[in-house]
Amino acid sequence: VVLLDSAAGATVPGLAPAVARYVQRGGGLVLVGDADRLPGLAGLAPARAAGGAPGVGDTSAVRALERVRADAVPLGWSVKDGRRVLAAAARRVGSGRVVQSGHVATWRRRFDPADDAAPAAHQRWWAQLVAAAAYAPAA
Repeated sequence: VVLLDSAAGATVPGLAPAVARYVQRGGGLVLVGDADRLPGLAGLAPARAAGGAPGVGDTSAVRALERVRADAVPLGWSVKDGRRVLAAAARRVGSGRVVQSGHVATWRRRFDPADDAAPAAHQRWWAQLVAAAAYAPAA
């Protein structure tokens, strides 16, 4: 399951408890943007994304992950305002995995007119993020 923002909770009643059960039973969850603020899902998140919206046209905007849980594993770092911040983390919840990214407005990267490789790089980035949450038993 990929949740991009907190609007999903308002759109789908009962979403948070269903997703929490899914993760507990072995499912994968990717939280991006302010999806970590959904009531019922905040307890699953590896951390809490810092507040603040990205600037218009900011293709590298990241909300630093703060209040990181002791069982969380850092997955990626970024530079924000001249300092190194945690940008992605993961943790196990029950039999499942939760991956969280503080990167926001990633779609803007895909449409960067100055970078011909942007669409492929965007696709690879998302594939890696989802793969970190997905689990497939060994064949």
